[in-house]
Amino acid sequence: MKLENKVVLVTGASGGMGRAIALESAKEGARVIIHYHKNQKDAEETLQQVRAYSPPTMLQPDFIQADLSNMQGIESLADKAYAQFGRLDVLVNNAGVYLRDPFFETLETSWDKVLDTNLKAPFFLCQKIGEKMIQQKYGRIINIASIAANSVMKNTGIMYGVSKAGLLYLTKCLALTLAPHVNVNAISPGRTMTEMFTGSKDPAKLKEYLEKIPLHRVNMPEDIAKLAVFLSSEDSRNITGQEFIIDCGELLT
Repeated sequence: MKLENKVVLVTGASGGMGRAIALESAKEGARVIIHYHKNQKDAEETLQQVRAYSPPTMLQPDFIQADLSNMQGIESLADKAYAQFGRLDVLVNNAGVYLRDPFFETLETSWDKVLDTNLKAPFFLCQKIGEKMIQQKYGRIINIASIAANSVMKNTGIMYGVSKAGLLYLTKCLALTLAPHVNVNAISPGRTMTEMFTGSKDPAKLKEYLEKIPLHRVNMPEDIAKLAVFLSSEDSRNITGQEFIIDCGELLT
């Protein structure tokens, strides 16, 4: 198994891509720590699915609640994660917030909510956890960005795109800062079949949208998860500071 005995922390793992990454990591032998903010019921479901892949003799994974928009939550998550297993081998910064406030109606509170969760939290989690990874001379950090960082948005979604573009820059800086013992990479998904995406489109519009994408489909969460596992494993030992776009060809159009 590619991640046998590795300890993996996935933020925002109560559903969607985070849950898929947690499950795929568990399937590959990892001990997974699940972070969530508000959806405890969904986090418990993720935890039960993850535990199904954990041998009964192994220290069982758990979940941690934390609000990552502030330093208290960030520090609490890191401290509690280390308290569970004594080490972290992989950090997946998946938790994120997406707001569609029109540009001229955007308030400071909305800006802070998006940038604090999407950019400040990964920065300071990487600071706290990255230092320990250097000390243990091993680590993998995976930042979940978005193709929004590679697109120009008009009026709505600008805050989100800015936060993800900053996350890509942070990825490159940390790949250099934390080398040679820690690899840092980013995954930029296109539209992914999560509740956030499917809930915003009726079937007719969804079909029309898919016809415009070169592969005529969008990602499943498992597509992102399999790439995350690869970047967490020794198979990617010589890859760092890179962005991996997985969008079914959407940026080509």
